[in-house]
Amino acid sequence: MAQRRIFYGWWIVLASVLGLGLGTMPLVMASFGIFMKPLIAEFGWSRTEASAALTFHVAGIVLSAPLAGRLIDRFGARRLILISYPLCMAVLAAQYFLTSALAHLYASYFMIAVLGSGASPIAYTKVICNWFERRRGLALGLSLSGIGLGLAATSVFAQHVVSELGWRQAYVALAMLSLIVGLPVVYWLLKDHPSELGLTNDSGYRQQTPATAAAPVFGISPRQARRGVTFWMMVAGFGFIAIGYSGGVAHLIPLLTDRGLSAEAAAAVQASIGVTLVIGRLATGYLLDYVWGPLIAAIAALATATGIGLLFLAPLGTMSYVGAALLGFAVGAEIDVMAVLVSRYFGTRYFASIFGQLNASFFLCSALGPAVVGLSYDLTRSYAPVAPAIIAALLISAIFFLFFKPYPKPADLAAAEASKNPHPV
Repeated sequence: MAQRRIFYGWWIVLASVLGLGLGTMPLVMASFGIFMKPLIAEFGWSRTEASAALTFHVAGIVLSAPLAGRLIDRFGARRLILISYPLCMAVLAAQYFLTSALAHLYASYFMIAVLGSGASPIAYTKVICNWFERRRGLALGLSLSGIGLGLAATSVFAQHVVSELGWRQAYVALAMLSLIVGLPVVYWLLKDHPSELGLTNDSGYRQQTPATAAAPVFGISPRQARRGVTFWMMVAGFGFIAIGYSGGVAHLIPLLTDRGLSAEAAAAVQASIGVTLVIGRLATGYLLDYVWGPLIAAIAALATATGIGLLFLAPLGTMSYVGAALLGFAVGAEIDVMAVLVSRYFGTRYFASIFGQLNASFFLCSALGPAVVGLSYDLTRSYAPVAPAIIAALLISAIFFLFFKPYPKPADLAAAEASKNPHPV
């Protein structure tokens, strides 16, 4: 009896884990809190001025994500990743030459976002949806867990380099780590579609000729999606999560050190978010293959609200780690659920285009978070007053998800695509 080979889709998952784990999300956004105080100390900026760099970074994502999605649908994810990856890391390494001009800081973070949009989760989730149908949730959860692993590893790594060598060297070290480890793996392992290797997706895994391997692909257009209520409910639900989560994470280390923790202890708390984010991603990914996605999103929003409350308002110590664990575990669901909901409600033909538009709205909302929290601190000299607003936004998000309708049937999506009518639900 011939030995059954491992489905190549799982090698795609491995490439995605490393590509995302050493991509712009953990290396730029999640690690920014580690760089904030050294930058302020050297250049004399306020926290509002420094944290506005993330606002410019998010603005770059908002402007580039829809175009990146269209390019990925047209030219393929692998091609975009291999172009985008080294370009954005070159700009990250160039932070070594950062000056005291705020325009320099803002422009560099904006360009990292624009140049890195082709190597964002939009690209990797498109590939995963091409390779997986039956175990799509689990595959997405495993792939996107790379972001959490990257957050855990790069938080400690960046803090160590900053402490030992300085923040300029830390920027270069992060970029080199990504280029040496992440990029080669993506180059050798990532394939856009099973048909390139004469395979089907996991629902019909078997060797075939390339001419017959392609599975049916269907899905409504971005314009059709925008004409239905489901798309806008996703915009609202994920948008409120973005406002709350981004403000909390961007200021987590300054928050904890202001309250009395050492920089190393605060970095450990942030690293725990990355660890539990991985657990949340894996658990969510597994459940998404069996449980209605919007229900998982609502539960995650409630858990995130609890985590924010513990981190901002509860006594330091064990509660800080519990709050971080809840935050990481719950937020681990965000991109997984968004990707699955897009593929289930809208199909996969225009997945990257629709997912790119949702990412743009998600990050547009997340641009408000760091700036609002930083402004609240500058006005009140405390992070506590803004916590109730963050919690309220997350509660509203949970309510939105509970009003979603059931997944449409594939036949309904195919009929909607053919008729050019609005989204069937």
